[in-house]
Amino acid sequence: MLKNNKKLSDIFSKVSLVIILFTIMVIVDIPLKFIPYIKISTGAYFLPFYLCPIGLFLSVLSLKLNKNKIGYIALILNVCMVLLEAIFMVVGFKFLVH
Repeated sequence: MLKNNKKLSDIFSKVSLVIILFTIMVIVDIPLKFIPYIKISTGAYFLPFYLCPIGLFLSVLSLKLNKNKIGYIALILNVCMVLLEAIFMVVGFKFLVH
């Protein structure tokens, strides 16, 4: 049973890390356009509000099953992305409108 918990914990933490890295890559791609031939609208700025809670849940679940370094890293990155997105929504749109 313990081996299954460790394996499941590793899967949850890695999926959570992939989610956060995917959202960062999409958000950075909007101004830099380093992925050619893909049209991403500005709705991608809202992507962390939809995906980061899923990653946050998976990383917390991973840490409850087994404490691991990847789970902690994913948890910190997901929380930072949600907070940065909230700050951007409050402050950033004021600069975009004017």
